Amino acid sequence: MGTMFKTGSQLLGINGSIYKFNTSTASIIKPLYPQLPNNISINDMCIDSPNNQLFVTTPNTGAVWVYSTVTLTRIATISGFGGLLSIRKDPNPVNNRVTVFDYYNSQFMFIDLTTLELSSTVIPNTYGGRGFEYDQNVGRNQILASTYTNMLTILDASTFDIVHQIVDPGFENPSKVRRNAHNLNEIYVFAYGGATNVVVMNMVDFTYSFKSFLSGAFDADADPNLPNNRIYVAKEQNSVYTASDFGFMEGLNFPNAQVVVADSTTANHRLFFGGIGTLYAAILA
Repeated sequence: MGTMFKTGSQLLGINGSIYKFNTSTASIIKPLYPQLPNNISINDMCIDSPNNQLFVTTPNTGAVWVYSTVTLTRIATISGFGGLLSIRKDPNPVNNRVTVFDYYNSQFMFIDLTTLELSSTVIPNTYGGRGFEYDQNVGRNQILASTYTNMLTILDASTFDIVHQIVDPGFENPSKVRRNAHNLNEIYVFAYGGATNVVVMNMVDFTYSFKSFLSGAFDADADPNLPNNRIYVAKEQNSVYTASDFGFMEGLNFPNAQVVVADSTTANHRLFFGGIGTLYAAILA
C-alpha cells in the first residue's frame, strides 16, 4: 500500500503518476489497498464512521467492497448482487444496516453493519435505480430517489412505498443523490454525466430549487469541518467550491473521480474519492 506525499506543489501519485495542484485545501493523498483494476469503476460509496468502515459498490464485480478507514485496506467482499449502483448507510441506528440498490434485479437489499452479512430481506422497487439518499431527519422516515429522466420520488424509509413523486423537465437526467451536510432539511440531486445543474430538495415540504457548479459535478460532499464552508466536487478535474453559494474556489487536479464521500469524524478531516480504477483518501489541510 502506497502513500502520496506532498513535495512542494506536487504529489507523487498512484501508479507512478505525478499530480500537481494548488495545495491550499489538501495536503496528502493516500490510496486504499487493493486498488481497483483499471477497467473497474466505482458507482457509489458510503461511510460508517462509528465502525470505521467504507462501503464501495463496484458494478463490474457484482460485489460490495468494504475497507477499513483506519488501515485503508479491504476487510470484506460481500457478494450476492445482480448489479450494484447506489449504497447508503441507514441513519436509523435501530436498523444497523447499509442499504444497497440492485438495479439488475430492481430491489433494495441490506447489509448488517456488525456482521457484514447480506440480509435475506429483499424489497422489490423500481424507483431507486439512479441514486437515493436518506432524509437526515430520522423522524421523517423518508428517502429521496432519482428515478427517471425528469422524475424524483420520495419513499417511505421503512416500507419503501411511494410517498410522493415530482416530475419537472428541469430535472436533467437525475443521478447521484447526497445529503447537504450544511442543512439537515436538504438533499442534493446531481445530473447524469456531471452536468452543471443540481437540484436542491427540501425534505420538509418537497419544494426545490436549482443551483449549479461552474464545471459540473458527478457528485459532491462537504468539508467535514463545516465552518470551512467548502464543498468538494468529483469530476474529471476535482474542484472545491464555497458550500453556501457554490462559488468556485479552485481546481484540485486530484486523480479523476466520479464519487466523493466525507468522513464524518471531523478530527480525521478527510474525504474519500473513487473513479475508474482509483480509490483514495484526501486528507485536507
